[in-house]
Amino acid sequence: MPQIKGRMLFAVVAFGLAILRAPAPVVAAEKPAKLRTAYVSPIGAMAPVWMAAASSAFQTEGLDVELVYIQSNAAIAALVAGEVDAVQISAPLSFRWCLRAGISR
Repeated sequence: MPQIKGRMLFAVVAFGLAILRAPAPVVAAEKPAKLRTAYVSPIGAMAPVWMAAASSAFQTEGLDVELVYIQSNAAIAALVAGEVDAVQISAPLSFRWCLRAGISR
């Protein structure tokens, strides 16, 4: 009986190691989605976007992201005009724009 438990344990451990060493699933070889993402200031709040670009996290998810620095007063206009696909802005800046525009909700 101890010999069977030992073999079973060996089989389970071998199976587990085989799973851990298996290659990651390959994403289909499609052309990655192209996105232009703007950021408005070189501050720590923008770090997640820079880190994702530097660590190739966007490419891992099938995205081809181009980071573009843009002045904060032109960010929303660029987004509305379709010059960029996304804008990373900080909340205080958004609140200031809303207050200037008279948006209360």
